[in-house]
Amino acid sequence: MSDLASLFLRAAFVIGALALLLSSSLPVLGANDQVSGVLATVDRPWRKFQDSWTRLFASLNSYGTATSDAYEDTMRLGGPRDAGNRLIMDVQVPRQLRSVYWQSVVLDTYDGEGGWSNSTDSTQLIFPSEGRLRQPELLAREPLTQTVINYLPNSGTLYAAPLFIASNKQTFVDVAAVENGVANSVNWVRSRFVLRPGESYTVISNVSTADKTMLREASTEYPDWVRARYLQVPATITPETRELAAELAAPYDNPFDKAIAIRDYLRRSITYNDQIAAPPEGVEPIHYVLFESKEGYCTYYASAMAIMLRSEGIPARIVNGYAQGEYVPEANVYRVRSGNAHTWMEVFFPEYGWIQFEPTASLPVNDLPEGGAGGDAFNSIGPSMEDRIPEDDITLLTGEQLDQLADQLAADAAADAEALAEQRRQIVLRTVGGSALLLVAGALVVTANYYNQRVEADVDRSYDRLSSWARWLGLFFRPADTPYERADALARAVPDGREPIRNLTHEYVLRRFSPTPEGRAEFDPRSEWKRLRPLLWRRSLRDGWRYLRRR
Repeated sequence: MSDLASLFLRAAFVIGALALLLSSSLPVLGANDQVSGVLATVDRPWRKFQDSWTRLFASLNSYGTATSDAYEDTMRLGGPRDAGNRLIMDVQVPRQLRSVYWQSVVLDTYDGEGGWSNSTDSTQLIFPSEGRLRQPELLAREPLTQTVINYLPNSGTLYAAPLFIASNKQTFVDVAAVENGVANSVNWVRSRFVLRPGESYTVISNVSTADKTMLREASTEYPDWVRARYLQVPATITPETRELAAELAAPYDNPFDKAIAIRDYLRRSITYNDQIAAPPEGVEPIHYVLFESKEGYCTYYASAMAIMLRSEGIPARIVNGYAQGEYVPEANVYRVRSGNAHTWMEVFFPEYGWIQFEPTASLPVNDLPEGGAGGDAFNSIGPSMEDRIPEDDITLLTGEQLDQLADQLAADAAADAEALAEQRRQIVLRTVGGSALLLVAGALVVTANYYNQRVEADVDRSYDRLSSWARWLGLFFRPADTPYERADALARAVPDGREPIRNLTHEYVLRRFSPTPEGRAEFDPRSEWKRLRPLLWRRSLRDGWRYLRRR
């Protein structure tokens, strides 16, 4: 019976170890985007509740781990920078683009002391099956599908060309100026679940194809949400900055040409230098770069242009993200590195939305075509767009057509979820199996412990257990050996346990061979085992380790 107890203990140990090993190999269901996406479609009412709850606490901190993205929702005009050359992402597109930026976060509020911030109104949780984000209908826009491979260890941002429409990921979308459920500004798009290196995602953007003629003739009747947010100019902006903006814009009668005039002035007059010192205390940074240092890098160029335009009543904002990177023609891929980190600015044109401008002297100007009948977001190089992208009058793409694109993306995501259904079942089975093994191991441990206490409380069975431990340690007794001789042999093998071994043996002899078989009333064999047991285990494990090393 004592051998049976040891067998129980060893079996419980082995099964528990196997169960723990199995459970550690299982993915964390809540942190797996694809599996969680499948689970999210099981119960629509629950998902609506989950959506509402999550919106209350939608932030990058919900990942439970720090993200490695370069940008946050604030920025300060500072000193030297070193972006490095780390690989950030590969962006696959249907064919080469005339120009493109990969947007991270929009910044719209300037504090007059070098700080920009994001004034998001709300965060929406968007599921792929829900289609595209509701946005205003815009003219001269063309859908662009991008497949992005992330190389950052923990990324939260979903990078996309402006203007984001939809993704095959569950996303948090920070939006501003929401009217009747329509998001007039997309400020930041983040994956609901942290992205790992090598993980890919698909996004659709509604990129501008407007040309110079369209923008010159655009209306200047700005909606209330634009005037309230994107014409803000702090009182600290100096008269010299305002006067320079007015002087540059004076010859022109439309916002587009005024923006071009200010852009070109900055590119001519400000020397690019990303190793500048931070502006001195008490000096407004935009004034400092325009009139004193006359050098800076992208954040200074974009900030100066945005504030100068605002002082002329033209809505503007800045955007952080990445310049297009290196184009790899054989793969239709833009390879983006940390050195492509960039800040640019955008001007709002009613009916056409936000249009990018490049005031930084170190980058191409990205001039728009003259046109008159609409531009093209793509170069003439490469194959045509994918068949699923409508080809009829892309400059007047309707909301219905955009919905079709988003539906296609949702269908792709549903197909991926269906392909993962079997994997999900296997994960559930493995989880249930691992839990069952843990329960069995726990039951065995409890049973063995109960049996062990009964054995150790009995003097005769305790003596039998000593014999079992002796055999486990490689000691074999002759039938003629007395109990004390056997105790001495075991004590030589486990010297630290000599006293409890002798006590257990002596009590056994008293009860078996003395005139008082009841033994000593005060004797407690369990207290002796409490001292002896760890010594026996230590010696047993040490012998086992030596044996394994010899093998």
